[in-house]
Amino acid sequence: MILLLKIPALLFLTYIGFNLYLFLRRRQYRHIPSPSIPLSLYWFMGHASDLKVRVKRNPLKNFVQIVSEYLMELEADTVFLAIFTDNTILTLDLNIIPKLLTDRTTFLKRDLMRKNMGWCGKARGFGNHGLLIDPGSEVWATKRRIMDPAFTRSFLRTTMAGMNKVAGRLMEVLDRKAESGEVFDISVILDTTALEAISLCGFDWTEDMIKEHGDATLNMARVLVEIFALRFKDPISFKIPWSRLSEKQKLYDAVEPMRQIIGKFLKEKKGEAVLKENIVSSIIRANDCSDDLDIEDLIDDYNVFLIAGMETTAISMACAVWYLSMNPHVYEKAQVEVDNVFGDRDQIDFDDVSKLKYIEMIIKETLRLKGPAFSTMRECKNAAAIKGVCFPKGTKFVVPYHNLHVDPRYWNDPEVFDPERFSPNSIKNIRPYTYMPFSTGPRNCIGKNFAILEMKIILANILRKFVVINANPEEKDIVMMGNITVRPLNGLNVRIHRRYEGFDL
Repeated sequence: MILLLKIPALLFLTYIGFNLYLFLRRRQYRHIPSPSIPLSLYWFMGHASDLKVRVKRNPLKNFVQIVSEYLMELEADTVFLAIFTDNTILTLDLNIIPKLLTDRTTFLKRDLMRKNMGWCGKARGFGNHGLLIDPGSEVWATKRRIMDPAFTRSFLRTTMAGMNKVAGRLMEVLDRKAESGEVFDISVILDTTALEAISLCGFDWTEDMIKEHGDATLNMARVLVEIFALRFKDPISFKIPWSRLSEKQKLYDAVEPMRQIIGKFLKEKKGEAVLKENIVSSIIRANDCSDDLDIEDLIDDYNVFLIAGMETTAISMACAVWYLSMNPHVYEKAQVEVDNVFGDRDQIDFDDVSKLKYIEMIIKETLRLKGPAFSTMRECKNAAAIKGVCFPKGTKFVVPYHNLHVDPRYWNDPEVFDPERFSPNSIKNIRPYTYMPFSTGPRNCIGKNFAILEMKIILANILRKFVVINANPEEKDIVMMGNITVRPLNGLNVRIHRRYEGFDL
């Protein structure tokens, strides 16, 4: 009888002690605005209960889009959220962000990325040491140092033949679409184009490899993004061995066969790595920096570059085409520039690309409004103070880029598509850290120059030969679905016409 009384008493004391522990930890953030936590038996969950309701209410949004609502509701640049034992800071404060993104010794990338994207069931996603998810170890720093030179101008110049070939293939596909007059989702076609560009120009794939493995590679990339996005939204159920079995199997079926194919390809390329200047050779050299890394780690980094080079670039190109279709005056001005740069040639060379200044302005404005990367996360390795604001060791940070990109304090009419914001006269007035489509600091996007080059060439070729008409002009904005990246929810349906055939804007 006494034992039966002791057990509930012990459980009660444990519950009280745990809540007291959380209270003392959360009290360290009392100087930061925070939504109230209702006093109840579930107080220890913090804001998790409210977030769960918001996730169900907004199934199309990712986690960062949902938590960003608190910034507007509290009318604050920095907000504290307690989620079980995690203490998270959501910030748009331009006094705090520079330190977070440039000091990699104090502010590491959150290990949440590795926990949620390293493995899922028996499927390996991005492992433990991948360039994307490693919090910031010395192995990561060495790999990044070795890979950075892979994206110099000298390498980008070598990609031009491949880029022009990929653009030529896209023109053939679009010409058939113009012939048929059908409505189609241009984002799907540009997925294939982006895959061909990264594979042919960066990974040294052959045409036969693209034909044989292109569809399976696209499927792997889409499934990886889809399943890991679900895992971020519902991490607990994915940890239960008998839960989410269909999603785990779908991921394994999409990823494992391609990992084997990619592994075999990388082993064959190892001997050439010292001789060639391309992305795949850089990945191989970087993964030779430590005996702790093996072929599986090499595949992890390969997949990071594959998905970053395909998924995000394709989304950005598709959104740019959509904005062009909705802004005839921008379309016409861009066509004039393209006609002047191409002249009577069918292709342009590397030095011509820098002359596509208005096209670059269009790309930058597209990335401001619909950048595929929505945010970044950091974790405080040691207690730190930034501009007089103290943050305890272990504090988690979220920086939602997109909120800054459309903040009316920094942008006039922020929801309006206006490439002139990035004209030579205007761009110098953009405040630092208010525009970060590729992030900034030591963990900025390593392939941004490759992506910009690809987008400029593809968009220039489309503008030169076709007029793109939005199939749903009544839709005044692109509805985006939040995953790990954000992409158009319903695709981007267009109709396309050849130029100089009696049809113009």
